[in-house]
This record gives sequence, structure tokens and C-alpha cells, in this order.
Amino acid sequence: MLTLPDKIHREIGHNLIFFGDDGLSMSEANAVAGKAGDIADTVGRLLNQTGSYVKTTELDGKIVTLVHPKKIENLVEVAKKDGELYGLKAYLMEAIKAKNSIVDYLKTAEQEIFAEENEKVHAYDKTEDLNPERKTINENTVLQKWSLEERAEYYLLEAQVAHLGKKVHPNGILDRLAQESFEGVRYEREELNSGQGGTKTHIAEVSSLYTPDEAQTAFYNLHDARRELEKRLNWYKARLQNELNAQQIEAEAEFQSKLNDYAELQKKKREEDEQLRSALQSRRLNLVREASDLKILVPDALRGIYDFVVNFNGRLV
Repeated sequence: MLTLPDKIHREIGHNLIFFGDDGLSMSEANAVAGKAGDIADTVGRLLNQTGSYVKTTELDGKIVTLVHPKKIENLVEVAKKDGELYGLKAYLMEAIKAKNSIVDYLKTAEQEIFAEENEKVHAYDKTEDLNPERKTINENTVLQKWSLEERAEYYLLEAQVAHLGKKVHPNGILDRLAQESFEGVRYEREELNSGQGGTKTHIAEVSSLYTPDEAQTAFYNLHDARRELEKRLNWYKARLQNELNAQQIEAEAEFQSKLNDYAELQKKKREEDEQLRSALQSRRLNLVREASDLKILVPDALRGIYDFVVNFNGRLV
């Protein structure tokens, strides 16, 4: 596991939460994230192929199918799947971004950050005032202090609520199924090409792909599932806002305190010797190599959907 000096840890240590001795390499994480996205796209395409009813008619003595959507077995489970897949992908992309952030920081940080407490780097003489700056406090600042499991659950809930919402909100696939499904068979007039430059009226037999009970049950099942997930997500959002407010107040108080104490000027910097520069560069390169070998953890909250993606054999449920 990457061990960072205190000065560097204060800058980027929060990103280490995603990593451990055993886990995924960057290429493996990218592959799983890509595969999760591809499977989610498959789910979307499958859902787009279903519909509320089958429509047929008789044309020239033959039964012709006019509308024939695909009925999805285990509709509820399939409809839930893409939210989980996008949640896994979001987590892995966040972890990949965190690793890139660590490596990029180590590659580009000022050389002085690699010095020990008793090592003074004076690259050039320059007088600077110590006018303090306000800390930037935002949602990411708060999230950096949450545990890995909390962050994973938060990302997962956001994805699940969003994608389930698309299905149960007005004009969503489950809403349409619930609205359009019916019992039995009905007949409709269809104007079809007569083959003689005109049209001919035919009677089409329309049968519902899902019974109203099936469609309503699926709709309310997912509606209730989303509502429960949304309650949990709203709890997290309220917590996030409360912690954000508290940290902003604390940061402002700290800024005002430093501003009141502002009085001194920074001493002139002295030149550092070449030996120390070489040692600091060597430390940088070692940390970059260690950071490049970091493994991305898969938390328990995502283990099930991760295993599903890794072992995916074409079956969604």
C-alpha cells in the first residue's frame, strides 16, 4: 500500500480510500467499467424492445403481425439492473479518476513537497506576503471525509433512483405498460395498402402483451422500490448539506482568524544544493511508481453487481 509523507497525504490522501493491496489494476477497472456500461446499454435496448400489446390483422387471407414487441421475462429484475450497472461504473470511474489524480499530483507537485521537515529547499529568492486564502469547501470536500462504503452507497443510490425514475415517471416504460395494458382481445380498424394504388380497411386483432395486473404489479413494485431508495438517498443528501454548512462555517472562522493574524512576510528563499534536488526527484519517482501499482478495491455494496459483470454470460437475470 502506498505510504505518503504527511505533507503529501494532506493533499491527496483522501483518494487512497479506493485502494488496497488486493484489487483491480487500472486496466482491469477500465475493462469492468466498460463492460458494465455495455451491459447497461443492452438492458436499455431490451427495454426499448418491449411494449404494451401485440397487434395482428388478416391480409389477403393471411394473419399479418403489425405490432409485436418483445415480452421480457423477469421484467422487474431487468428494469433494476441498469441502475446497478451504472452505479458500479460510476464508482470505478471515480476510483480511476482518484488514481489519476494521485499520479498526476506526484508527477507535477512542487519539488519542495518531497522534502523532510529538516530539509529546506530554497530554489530562488522571492519575498511573498502571507495573505491567507479562503479554503474551497464544496460537496467533494465533504465526501472526501466519508468512508468508502458510504461513498459507494451514495453513488449507487443516485444511479438507482435516477434510472428507476425514468421507468416509472410519466411516459416511462413501466408507466406506459401500466397505462396501456388491457384484458382480452380488442379489434381496431387499420387502413392498409390495397395493392391497387389505394387503401383498404382491415380489422386488426389487438392482444395485450402484459395483463393489467402484471403491468400494475411491476409498476408499483418498482415505484415502491424507488421510493425506498429515494428515502435513503435524501437522508444522505441532507447529511451532505448539513456537513457542508458546518465545514463552510468552520473554514470561514479559520480564514478570519488567519486574516487577523496576518502581519509577517515570508523570508527569502535560499538556493538548494544539487544533491538534495536529486534526492527529492528520486523520492518523487519512487512514489509515482508505487502509486501506479495501486489496486482498486471493490466494496461489499458493489460486490454482487461486480461479480455479475465479471461472470456475465449473456443472461441478465
